[in-house]
Amino acid sequence: MFSFIPAEKYCEKVFDGTHETPKPTNTGYKLITSKHILSGKIDSDNAYYISEEDYNSINKRSQVRQWDILFSMIGSVGNVYLVKKKDINFAIKNMGVFSCNDKNKALLLYFYLKSPYAKKFIENYLNGAVQKFLSLDMLRNFPIPLFNENDKKLYNLLYNIEEKIELNNNISTSLDTLAKSIYNYWFLQFEFPDANGKPYKSSGGKMVWSEELKREVPEKFVVENIRTRCDIIDCLHSKKPEYHYDKDEYYLLELENLTESGYIDIGTKYYISEDDYRKWTKNIEISENDFVITNAGRTGAIGKIPKGITCALGRNFTAIRPRDINPIYLREYFKSNYFLEQMLGNLDLGSFFKSFNVKSIKQLNILIPEKYVLSQFTEIVAPMISKIENNILENIELSALRDFLLPLLMNGQVTFKDEKECPA
Repeated sequence: MFSFIPAEKYCEKVFDGTHETPKPTNTGYKLITSKHILSGKIDSDNAYYISEEDYNSINKRSQVRQWDILFSMIGSVGNVYLVKKKDINFAIKNMGVFSCNDKNKALLLYFYLKSPYAKKFIENYLNGAVQKFLSLDMLRNFPIPLFNENDKKLYNLLYNIEEKIELNNNISTSLDTLAKSIYNYWFLQFEFPDANGKPYKSSGGKMVWSEELKREVPEKFVVENIRTRCDIIDCLHSKKPEYHYDKDEYYLLELENLTESGYIDIGTKYYISEDDYRKWTKNIEISENDFVITNAGRTGAIGKIPKGITCALGRNFTAIRPRDINPIYLREYFKSNYFLEQMLGNLDLGSFFKSFNVKSIKQLNILIPEKYVLSQFTEIVAPMISKIENNILENIELSALRDFLLPLLMNGQVTFKDEKECPA
């Protein structure tokens, strides 16, 4: 068994961010809160700016340093972010910080906080609470295992796994950008290859007005209601079941599993009992090529379920199941301005709306290209999406390996032999 000490004894300092609400400004420094930690990253795009004066005032009490670990204290409690850079250009609010001032100790603590062991402690703290929240006092007393700090190979191994996960994510982002660029050229500018292999619109291809999309589209393209091509299935609106591990496949897909880039990241799973799983999959068990769209929180965020994933649909999601349309094309369409403008209800893509229910989703329309155009597009883009999904699956396996190794290494059940000790 592990030996534990309070976090305040393991860390140099445990503190939280400001409890004030600085006024937003047009420029300055970003104010990061618990909701901006998603899948091990900071979503600074959705954070607002504060003045330099407020930034300096917050940092007198709550300055973040390199190798600090940010911890979401409210809402999706337990999301973490490891600060790797020296230059910190943001301030924090309502967020906990485990400050080790030591890279190796920070890495070990970071991996532990992402592990099922730490998640279980968090769930025990939160069990029965109406407002999901961990106080600063709870963070300071959070149980941390006594690590063997002298074993550098331990944190190097875990860190290399983490770096490979990040590399995969960067490759996926580049491929995703390329796929979007091709989509925009073909279906926003309408310069897809015509029957003669020339750019359609600039070569004189005929355009007609679409009342549904409020723009011109190629004459042989059609606009159809989403229900003619997809099934729309709502989530279960019951109370979220308690965290409980029966089997690895029994878990809920949650909002934090959907990244800002539209990837499904289940490196961290919310496990539920088999009975609860059966209840939550009565209407639908989501799987490969299904889409999920959020109708609360980050309203309107959408992602495609990659191959190899089957799970229950958590709260505040609606599932979209392609029935008579290629999911590769649909994936790019859902990321396009056509779709965003329909969701927002106007051309101002900066608008904010608070809810997006099943009824709203059923009113959406899809631009359907000619079959030969759709076929060519899919042939080009499908390998990119396949690589992205393979990276996602590899990252899931790497995350599982990391979580498997951590307790074994902590307990001394796995050791490293020097090369000299290995037989030739």
